Amino acid sequence: MSQRVLRKRALGRSHKQGGHERLYKTRNGRYWVERRSQWQGVRPTAEWLSERDAARWLLANDHVLPEDLSQFAEELSE
Repeated sequence: MSQRVLRKRALGRSHKQGGHERLYKTRNGRYWVERRSQWQGVRPTAEWLSERDAARWLLANDHVLPEDLSQFAEELSE
């Protein structure tokens, strides 16, 4: 993933045992999550997410949905 297309600030963060995740949105509207481990020698990974999966990630980690993902709020909160 090109660093040029990233916002400077993560949309959401998650701290899980042994690692961290951050959700980002590119300038052209695609979402991706970066995963980093606290363990030495484990490389960070990144994965593209659909809009639905980005909304699911945000809700699961107690974040508010941005306007462009609000259409998933009712469906995913059930």
